[in-house]
Amino acid sequence: MSIRVNTNIASLNAQRNLSNTNQMLNKTLERLSSGLRINRAADDAAGMAVSEKMRTQIRGFSQAIANAQDAANFIATAESGLDQTTQILQRIRELSIQSASDTLVNTDRKKIQTEVNELLQELDKIAETTEFNTRALMDGSLEQAAAAEDATLDIKANARVGTGTFRDMLGTVTIDTDAADDAAFTVTVLRNESGAALTFNGANGGASAASVADGNFVLEVRSSLNDAVAYLDVGTGAAGATLDLSTGALFTTAASSITDSAGAAVTATVAFNAGSALSDEDIGKTVTVQAIAQREAVAQDNALTFHVGANEGQFLKMGVQDMRAQALRVEGLDLVGDTDAESRLRAQNAIGVMDQALEYVGNVRSRLGAMQNRVEYRIANMQVARENLAASESRIRDADIAAETANLTKAQILVQAGTAVLTQANISPQSVLNLL
Repeated sequence: MSIRVNTNIASLNAQRNLSNTNQMLNKTLERLSSGLRINRAADDAAGMAVSEKMRTQIRGFSQAIANAQDAANFIATAESGLDQTTQILQRIRELSIQSASDTLVNTDRKKIQTEVNELLQELDKIAETTEFNTRALMDGSLEQAAAAEDATLDIKANARVGTGTFRDMLGTVTIDTDAADDAAFTVTVLRNESGAALTFNGANGGASAASVADGNFVLEVRSSLNDAVAYLDVGTGAAGATLDLSTGALFTTAASSITDSAGAAVTATVAFNAGSALSDEDIGKTVTVQAIAQREAVAQDNALTFHVGANEGQFLKMGVQDMRAQALRVEGLDLVGDTDAESRLRAQNAIGVMDQALEYVGNVRSRLGAMQNRVEYRIANMQVARENLAASESRIRDADIAAETANLTKAQILVQAGTAVLTQANISPQSVLNLL
């Protein structure tokens, strides 16, 4: 066996192993102190990349859950305002029923009218002051209007027909009057560009028609932004009259231009057509048309967007309709006439008006309730997704404390053993002195 003094191979080997053991001990101590298996990309490059991607999703879900919870609170705030609106409408309906009875005289009905007036004012006040984070919810600023081709444009119409009322709140035409069969009218909404039709009353290019009795009446047609208004006063009949609000072709100085958000023109046409039901003496009667343009009306989408997902494009849209008295078609409701008979008739008509307003508010509340349920389901789903992602990310990145504790004990023993072996290896060349 050869003996060398200049190179101590045993010592070098012991040093290398002791260095490796110290590195393992330091890494184990780092993992135990941080609780992480991956403290830097060098610990696990692929694992670090996957873990960071999961962390991005987890943080996105956390913020989306907070957004969705805010959205649920937003909807709940709007619904609470609608609940008060419903209570007011029900009270006015109750007063209308009371006023419709001839057990009361006009003096009594005037007292009822005083309360009705106050309730109508409060209806507007609730609509204007119901807010979330300083944003008004029920004043019509959050309505969703038509914007794209084949979208739906809601045309709101209200006409006083003798003692009755024609109402169109959501594309459904109803009439409340003791209608005869003389005059007929049709409401049609068309897109002027490329001949495309906007959906109205449930059918593309569809028309809404109803017969009304002879008599003076006013038809009011407005865009959903309430910017363009047309009044048509018709006598006892007419051979035909048309009002076009698209470009002002018929009324160059008065008609308003109505466009969607893409800039395409929208045509609103109201035609009073003579039919076989018209009698000879009705043909050729005077038709008075007046168009009032407050300003150019551009139909924009004012609905709110709630981002309720961890990724791009994961959002919900919601609009809240105008809940003021004018939008509900109850503004200026008057139960008192010149005679008891007229007052009774007004009260009877008011009952129908309130029924329609209550139905409209009920539909809006139902839609908001459904949206709130949808948001709550979305929250629950995102919470589960975040939990599962967190579990997967933890498995990749977090340290197994039990395993690392075992590694710590092993490393400590190896360090002690390596130190002892290195000591022996360093003194082993001294045996050469015995040969001398």
